[in-house]
Amino acid sequence: MVLNVNYLASIVRWKERVPGFSGRSILDPRNFSTMNIEMRKKWLPFTILAAALVAWAALFALGAYLEPSADKPRHDLRKPLIVMSTMAAFLAFWGIALWLRNRRK
Repeated sequence: MVLNVNYLASIVRWKERVPGFSGRSILDPRNFSTMNIEMRKKWLPFTILAAALVAWAALFALGAYLEPSADKPRHDLRKPLIVMSTMAAFLAFWGIALWLRNRRK
């Protein structure tokens, strides 16, 4: 495969324009030390709350799938998918709202 030199040069120039771009993966442990501790403290409650809401929705989805109080339960996958997709939409809405608020500051 032949790569165009101008294309590679444009990628290098793009990386130089992006503030804070180090060229390393986001999962690289060396990047964790550069993360602001105050930022971790700020987002930790939101992360815990989102995880708790997903666990709560998963419990409801499991109950919707198993239908424990029904005489003849029908295991329909659409019910838990509706519950989980509604929770995902709720969390996406609030995630976007918080991101926009944080971006304005």
